[in-house]
Amino acid sequence: MDHLPALHEVPPAPRTPSAQARYLVFGYRGSQGALLAIGTAFLVMGLLFTTLFCWGLPVDALISLSRREAPGRILAAELNRHLKINGRRPTQVTFEYEAGGLRRTGEANSFRVRPGQTGPLPVEYSSLRPDWGRPEGDSHNPFGYLGLLALIFPGLGGLLARSAVRSNRREIRAFTHGLPALARVSFRGQDLTVTVNGRHPFLMRWEFQAAGGSFRGSISSMKLNDIKAFGDAAQVVVLYDPADPGCNTLFVP
Repeated sequence: MDHLPALHEVPPAPRTPSAQARYLVFGYRGSQGALLAIGTAFLVMGLLFTTLFCWGLPVDALISLSRREAPGRILAAELNRHLKINGRRPTQVTFEYEAGGLRRTGEANSFRVRPGQTGPLPVEYSSLRPDWGRPEGDSHNPFGYLGLLALIFPGLGGLLARSAVRSNRREIRAFTHGLPALARVSFRGQDLTVTVNGRHPFLMRWEFQAAGGSFRGSISSMKLNDIKAFGDAAQVVVLYDPADPGCNTLFVP
């Protein structure tokens, strides 16, 4: 840009962003982009882990809510060589039982049944879905209710991604509909609290006065040139939401 904009050069709201404003303010740059990327990665990987560790929990939950008992019989019991939990391999059990007047067959992994075991097997099933059964005292989900711990990852990822999107939407709102103010630049340099591929984003912070007191804001980017355009100016023009001055962003012409 040829020169830094002055307060009187800010167009009235609602404002249409320039290409540079759409890139720097409306886009996910610097720490905001890193937060979105990390959150999305945690969310996607977390959903995969949740599918792996919690796939049988709906069966266990429904059985717990509408539990019925029935005598059953082991049809086959073999060591499950494809699954190991806490260093142990469970027994894959095929069993049959009677529920709702019908003979039903089920499969489950069990540490209570030994490979090669035969004979009777107490079974518990859901009265709402009689074909959902499991050996009494076992869980249909191989990892039991501990599988719920996998929900931490998509939960954390969702919170991080939501935080990045919310921050971005606030900046867009301030840019489009906010009031202009002159802000004092309080910091220019690398954001050492964020690392992306071994690099720190470049950060600029500011402070300004509005109704209600003093407020702060910042903008960052992985490219120095994005912020370098504002040079060494001691003051910059920012746009803020008068109902929430903490929601503010840099005015990029």
